[in-house]
Amino acid sequence: MVTVDLIKDENGSLKGFSCSGHADFDEDGSDIVCSAVSMLVMNTINCLATLTFNHIECETDKESATITCVFPEGLDEKGMLLIDSMLYGLTSVEGKYGSEYVRIIGNENKQ
Repeated sequence: MVTVDLIKDENGSLKGFSCSGHADFDEDGSDIVCSAVSMLVMNTINCLATLTFNHIECETDKESATITCVFPEGLDEKGMLLIDSMLYGLTSVEGKYGSEYVRIIGNENKQ
């Protein structure tokens, strides 16, 4: 299962997210669920880095198939719109294929 954990501070403000695991919907190279999640997450990170002035810090761990992205100074309106778009897409994937393949933790704004 792919798990997306939203990282929040003590006030409930989003400080980052972590995405880990494999969907195991299909065999490697043919897993459309894993592909969809990867595309949504990587596109969001790339857009945050190139289309906004938000400071982001990302780390990857290939062994555990984890990417963690934090926003040390928070996000501006454009940054939050990109995150909301990512969450909308991830929620759609979770809704279509099931929470046994994708699970979003800490998202109170589910569709």
